[in-house]
Amino acid sequence: MQTPTPFPLPGTLEIWLSVYAFVLPVVLYAVWLALGFWDLGRRGAPPGATLAWGTGMVLVPFLGAFAYHAVGPSGVSRPVKLVMLVGGPLLYLLATLVGRSLGGIA
Repeated sequence: MQTPTPFPLPGTLEIWLSVYAFVLPVVLYAVWLALGFWDLGRRGAPPGATLAWGTGMVLVPFLGAFAYHAVGPSGVSRPVKLVMLVGGPLLYLLATLVGRSLGGIA
């Protein structure tokens, strides 16, 4: 005889949204950081500025990389910046809100 489960199990959509909401911030940071380092190396900025921005991006994980692309001397094109800095966080917020509304993300 099987006892009934006292709570509903999450569905496939809730599981995918939970995984997405967990992994997306790490992916966003990795992309921001990699693109920031690539841009720093490509620009040929003075070594002191390169060291300062690189250290800031690593030591202040999300804010450092975000600041480099938002207000720093990033040479990345404006549409790419917009997608990275606005689209990525909005997509994360949307996935989190949908997951919470479905009950898959606490």
